[in-house]
Amino acid sequence: MIGKTLIAGLINIMLVAAGPGPIEKPPVLRGAKETFAVSPSHWEDRLLLYSLKHEVEGETASYVPGPLVSLSKIGQAWRVREIKPVAADIDSGSIVWAKGNAYVTSSRGIYRLRPNGVAEKIYSGQPRGLAVSRDGTTLAFWLSPQKLDVLTVLRISDRRVLKRWPLPFKVQTESSGWQLAFAPDGGSILARTYDEETGPDLKVFDLRTGSMTTLLRDCVSIVQSGDGIFVLGEQDETRDLYRFSGGKLELLTHINNRVDSLTPTALSSVVVAGFAFKKYLWVYDAEKHSAQEVNGCTDATVLKSGQHLFFLDGKVFLDPAACPPVPPAQPEETDR
Repeated sequence: MIGKTLIAGLINIMLVAAGPGPIEKPPVLRGAKETFAVSPSHWEDRLLLYSLKHEVEGETASYVPGPLVSLSKIGQAWRVREIKPVAADIDSGSIVWAKGNAYVTSSRGIYRLRPNGVAEKIYSGQPRGLAVSRDGTTLAFWLSPQKLDVLTVLRISDRRVLKRWPLPFKVQTESSGWQLAFAPDGGSILARTYDEETGPDLKVFDLRTGSMTTLLRDCVSIVQSGDGIFVLGEQDETRDLYRFSGGKLELLTHINNRVDSLTPTALSSVVVAGFAFKKYLWVYDAEKHSAQEVNGCTDATVLKSGQHLFFLDGKVFLDPAACPPVPPAQPEETDR
């Protein structure tokens, strides 16, 4: 009898041990109403983003600042903390990574974040957009004095401006989207420009010769994802997704939905295309030539470990199924 009781007890212990482990909980952004400028680290499970703590609509979002927030994952645990005094609005907030450091723009200038999280101001002003060379030596950003856009290249070590390209601002319907990226060899910069009335173009700025050439008309978005550079272009009613490689654009696929932005991931082959207004996301893997459609969230990214994160109204989800369902569009009323 004692032997049977002992065996039964051992079986129960084994069943409990074999049971499902604790469910991983997503990180919580306390007080957040919206997130933007989501940017993951290329070498660890960490990301930076800006968080708005006030509900905003339309152009109001361009003037409301929110704090910089760090999210890092160790094992199954998440650490979330605000990095003071850095804050930015949607127009001024950009985040890039290189050589163990993060660089962020804010309404007061550019900060460098060391691995210990300390924020050091390295440039004062009101920059828009930001790119860093892969060797971590040079920054590029836009300044907008009067009616000009000035692409500015800054050497980080001595804060010396190495190059400036002043351009007229002619696309009056555009108010944001100052995206740019260094080419892999660091010898040129790819940037969306507003110097043509036909719409934003993607131009290449050569750091050695100072030349400027148009690479793509009607550029919707450009982003560096891991070590890859992805470009979203517009053609009629479709979007074309490109990858910059070997000094030219390689067409990857067509996207039928009218996505209007790209979000980086930590993986060089994966990028997120999205249309926040319709809560639609399109996670594309260039190596697998496959895409995952997600409805109900406004943004997403992928960490170094492959962990997916989805965002909506200041909340973070680990599973796309957790994104709330989008109600079907209502047909427009017609006069009778």
